[in-house]
Amino acid sequence: MSKVKTPYIIFAFILLTVPCMLWKMQPNYFIISTDLPAYYAAAKLMTSGRAAQVYDPRAVRQEALIYFPDIPAKKEFLFVAEPPLVMPAFVIFSFLSPADAKLLSEAVGITATLIALLLLADLLNFSIKETTTLILLTAFVVPYWSVIRIHKPTPIILLGLCLTLFLLKKNKTRATAFSTVLCLVKPQVFLPFLAFATGARQFKYLLVTACVGLALALASLPMFGIEGWTRYVHLLMKMSSEPLIVGVTDMPTLKGLLYRLAIDPGIANSISSLCFGATLCFLVWFGNKFVAHRQWWLPAVAASSIMGLITGIHAHLYDFVMIIPATAIFLKHEELAKEKFTQRVLWIVIGLLVVPAFLLINPINDKTGLHWHFISLAIASISAIVSVRTMIPKTTDGVTKQAEATVRDGEATPAAVDSDSSGVAAPTIGTVPPGIESTDDLNLAAQSVDLTKLAPLSDTNVG
Repeated sequence: MSKVKTPYIIFAFILLTVPCMLWKMQPNYFIISTDLPAYYAAAKLMTSGRAAQVYDPRAVRQEALIYFPDIPAKKEFLFVAEPPLVMPAFVIFSFLSPADAKLLSEAVGITATLIALLLLADLLNFSIKETTTLILLTAFVVPYWSVIRIHKPTPIILLGLCLTLFLLKKNKTRATAFSTVLCLVKPQVFLPFLAFATGARQFKYLLVTACVGLALALASLPMFGIEGWTRYVHLLMKMSSEPLIVGVTDMPTLKGLLYRLAIDPGIANSISSLCFGATLCFLVWFGNKFVAHRQWWLPAVAASSIMGLITGIHAHLYDFVMIIPATAIFLKHEELAKEKFTQRVLWIVIGLLVVPAFLLINPINDKTGLHWHFISLAIASISAIVSVRTMIPKTTDGVTKQAEATVRDGEATPAAVDSDSSGVAAPTIGTVPPGIESTDDLNLAAQSVDLTKLAPLSDTNVG
């Protein structure tokens, strides 16, 4: 997509703001279902020298009641589950009134989503019409509505992922340190992508990610200390042992399905954890097939996004805004666009998530115990893996190994398999030209070349 003009950006921002306006038409829309009081209370605890209590639900609730006295009594378990390494970013709330904090949260969520979509459009060479369609669909799917209404930081993660993809396309691996910070808001959502990158041997990118995570963890120690990290781990264990307090039955995931089927919580937790571990192992194995792919991040997103969420240990409906990049890749990518079955399934997924259809399907989910959004997403996940297999670099014998040997640290040498923006593998050094079946044929071909017509070698031609 060419550079967009300011009027279009304003139009897109207004379009993404519509859901917020519609939710505000409901009485008490804000206090009925929102996590902003928890984040606001956490900010106050951090600025008052009580950062370790951020992961104490009772302390968070007591602090939140000071500024949000209308919190329903049924919301006894008020908490934040983001790791200490990113929590200092929420400190800004403590300097604002609750009303201003709410406006800031909504503005950041909408702006982050808009920037992410524009980066994605530029990444995939969307036209203005295609970009508008992408923004329009995003504006009216329930995951986006939910994430803005509940004031969750998932749009920040979406921005981090799209910015990471944009920087990787530009071969600016070190610069991904900045985008990775945004993705660490919810590490479990980003982990499947990292698993694929591990299999694809993108060690430079993984090293950057590890360094950023370690640096942030060390930087959080003066504020949270060992006690804060210990309480964070205990909170995660409590959420796992008492999943109903975090609404597991409402999750369109495997774990949510097991709980809706009234399977013993201990068994359900074990099964879901094993499946998530198996998913990560599979993505490492699957990613290894893309070692020779210069744009490995395209199949990484397409393969890992949906599967990682539906088998994940904790993913609510609003977290599924993270499948937007994968959906866009399937609808636009030259090779994947040929996979019509996967496209149809993804259109069904989108259709079920658009507001009117969701309002009709959701009561059926509650009555049957099944979750039709989970079923459609599971089919889409399997179909996505089958489709992404078509992107595995196809080379002659011996060339793939040569390419694997030359691809290091997320970059490829000229001997490696190259690919254009559509992901189609280009010829590599060492590839036998068509029609050459023996060394005699090769010698005859060489003798037929008029060397006087070849351009002289220079420093710019070499390497």
